Amino acid sequence: MGHSGSAPNLPQPGGATTVKFTDPGKYTVTAYYQLGSVKAESKPATVIIRPTVTITRFPEGAVAPDTVVTLTATPHPAGSNDFEWTGANGNGPTATFISRELGDFDVSVVYKMNDVESEPATITIKVGDEADDGDDDDDDDDDD
Repeated sequence: MGHSGSAPNLPQPGGATTVKFTDPGKYTVTAYYQLGSVKAESKPATVIIRPTVTITRFPEGAVAPDTVVTLTATPHPAGSNDFEWTGANGNGPTATFISRELGDFDVSVVYKMNDVESEPATITIKVGDEADDGDDDDDDDDDD
């Protein structure tokens, strides 16, 4: 969806007018200036305002194989339910990840609002032999 608009009462040449866009979308801006019968028009400029998205997950930290990780996408601004997950099974702002294999896995999401996509938000999920319990004890403390 494109938007266009105008800013009335532009200043004299050399002056400036600020136009603030608050909603994500594609905007076309054209400046007009008229002095008497002389009218000047700039070439149209396209301004793209992208929404943003972040990912949170539960549980945090490394997980054991076959552990279900729940992912939640938080968009800004909210207002659309158009999310595209990569590396996880998702529909809307929530997704799940599960792996039977060991390794580091990237999961990303793109949020779309007003026909404009966010940059992808990406997290890495580490799947290890055991879940990360926060215990850094070394089991090799044999004092023989």
